[in-house]
Amino acid sequence: MVVNSTDQSSVSFPLLATGEWILPQTIKHQIKFKRCNLSNDHWNQYSKLIPNYRNLSSNQFKNFLIKSIPINDRPMIEQLLNSFSLLQSLQNRAELICTISRLKIEQNYWNYVLNLLTTPIGIWLSVVSKNMTKENFINWDHTKTKINIKSRQEFLKSKLINTQKMLEMHLQQSDSWYCPKENNSKAHLLNIISKGLSVLIENSLYYFRLNFQQKTTLLKFDIIDAHLVKTFYDLKPNEEQVSILFYNINS
Repeated sequence: MVVNSTDQSSVSFPLLATGEWILPQTIKHQIKFKRCNLSNDHWNQYSKLIPNYRNLSSNQFKNFLIKSIPINDRPMIEQLLNSFSLLQSLQNRAELICTISRLKIEQNYWNYVLNLLTTPIGIWLSVVSKNMTKENFINWDHTKTKINIKSRQEFLKSKLINTQKMLEMHLQQSDSWYCPKENNSKAHLLNIISKGLSVLIENSLYYFRLNFQQKTTLLKFDIIDAHLVKTFYDLKPNEEQVSILFYNINS
């Protein structure tokens, strides 16, 4: 549940890729879904948390945008949003800005993972077998290789550049249509709408952002566990000592 920062009396819920907004009664289920998959970096899982504004009708988008705007400004904005062309333009803008924001969230995460692989413990994890990590209860996704991560980074970089270009074109076209310099009052209202868009996007990316924050946090704990295991084996334990370790872990 995300409280709208511009209106403490209203509540905004994130928008899913299906075009549906998470209702209060489904939030608990949604959190449970994410917790079950935090150690896994497969795209088909966290892509379900990506907002999709294009699946909303114009009226739905208008209602959610209005709720992201301070109460005192809503009557004026509602009147301005009666323009279907403006509303459609803002809906497209929201999709572009949201895409850029979530691509940057992903970029930060993968940059962190790649830097991790250059550390001694990261190098060790990249060469040990799956059996080794499984037997020692190390939570590590072996798909996190430098090749896979760099490939993902290149994909994100390319998509980010293309989306930013699309947003620049959109802003140039819409700015000429809005003609804000000719009407200071209209420019002020459009500024309010822009801030409302930022709030709406920030709220709808809440679970997507939280997912990567949690993954990063859990990854730090996984690295600590891996470091302890590596330190133990670096001491060249005998079979009896290894057996004692496994007995203590399982007891």
